[in-house]
Amino acid sequence: MNNNTFVIVTWNNEKEIELLIESLIKYAPGSSAIIVDNGSKDATVQVIKEKVNNYSIRLLEPKINLGFAKANNLAASEVKTKYITILNPDALLSDMNLQLAFDDLKNPDVGMVGGQLMNLDKTIQPSIYAFQSPLTIFIEQFGLGIILPQKLKNKWAPEKSNHDFKRNVDWLVGAFLVLKTDVYKKIGGFSEDYFLYSEDMDLAYKLKLKGLERVYNPQIKVYHIGGTSEKQDFTQKKRFKLLLAFSIFAKKYNLQANMPTLYISYLIKTIIFLPCSIINNAYQSKLKDYIGSVKYIKRIMGK
Repeated sequence: MNNNTFVIVTWNNEKEIELLIESLIKYAPGSSAIIVDNGSKDATVQVIKEKVNNYSIRLLEPKINLGFAKANNLAASEVKTKYITILNPDALLSDMNLQLAFDDLKNPDVGMVGGQLMNLDKTIQPSIYAFQSPLTIFIEQFGLGIILPQKLKNKWAPEKSNHDFKRNVDWLVGAFLVLKTDVYKKIGGFSEDYFLYSEDMDLAYKLKLKGLERVYNPQIKVYHIGGTSEKQDFTQKKRFKLLLAFSIFAKKYNLQANMPTLYISYLIKTIIFLPCSIINNAYQSKLKDYIGSVKYIKRIMGK
């Protein structure tokens, strides 16, 4: 009996989606999937349609890019199973046991379960994070998490901590999230205030406000192809999108000190890199990046 539905949002993922569906067939044959395609221009839709005879898939095609949050919520509105699993199109299931997540969710105090995200070479990706606050922002911006003792890493920089034990965390990376469907719907799913980035942090924060735990279970392992490319592609345009998402989060939950902390952090880094850029041309692009970020944060703080 199917008690779980995978919700997947695609956008030009023709290469990844075939591999993902093959992993669903192999490791989650008892589940089904609802896929929303956000107006792909490549062969993503064709690839999905070729797989519907091998797996229980319902494809929704809004023909436009709804954004991550709205597309997930569209699919979730169609889910009838007890559990809903949010899954990135560039993720791959392994021989993980999805039942472990369902077992954790039997606890009425648990609102969401995530697993250990891995690169294809089985190295661990950061899978858990602390909610943004002036302290966590400062630690992240200046890379201090790596030097903190393990106990402090667990609290203030969990992305840098050992990912080897089960625990309640602030929030989990949205590449793989398992919830009870009724809980997802009761909290309104992903907030559509965001088009891209920070939706997973926001979802976890809404669960926190309801008194529900977010559990990280390292026994549940999921490959995440996108984790490697994200590290290599951090353009200023992407940085600005992230900063806008952080601003939305701060305003929404009245975390008024968050954006000034980001502003001050980038300002400090601008001052530090100014003499470096004069001495070495290699630092000039970094300086321009920080100056641009300072100006952008100042602008969105004034809105």
